[in-house]
Amino acid sequence: MKRRKTHRKIRDKTAGKVRLLHRVLAEQMLARP
Repeated sequence: MKRRKTHRKIRDKTAGKVRLLHRVLAEQMLARP
């Protein structure tokens, strides 16, 4: 059985969008959008 490579998605309450978790974490660590 192959394992799918998917990224976790989270709902951004401020923008009202669904965003990828790894992108949100990178933005916070780099302190830029």
